[in-house]
Amino acid sequence: MPEDEIEGVEAEEEQPAGEPGFAFDSNGIRVDAEDSPVAGADEPLKVAFGVCNIGEGGGEGTVYIYVDDQYVTEWSTGWLEPGQCTAPDGDGYVHDIGSYPAGDHVFKAVADPPGPYSSEATNTVGL
Repeated sequence: MPEDEIEGVEAEEEQPAGEPGFAFDSNGIRVDAEDSPVAGADEPLKVAFGVCNIGEGGGEGTVYIYVDDQYVTEWSTGWLEPGQCTAPDGDGYVHDIGSYPAGDHVFKAVADPPGPYSSEATNTVGL
């Protein structure tokens, strides 16, 4: 008999781990200029956000970045256990989001796999 079995007691089946689910913190998505204090038209931009695993299991997530409903780039969270949060490595930004002409632009981050709420963050910025 294996050491971990006790005679007369049946071992419970191991429950599969829950699934991860990602959501943004209350700060949403922040848009800043790469090289100046204020984002402006035709200037290179970067975005910042915090994302948390609010699921029941550990896992990796992906954050997809869109500007005006056009895919721009993505960023991977790395492994997060339930309840853990992270932000983009280094200075907290995803760089090279592009530059856009004067006017209002919608910046959106989408977390995958999504949690039960807050899996999208949107910020409309006038440049």
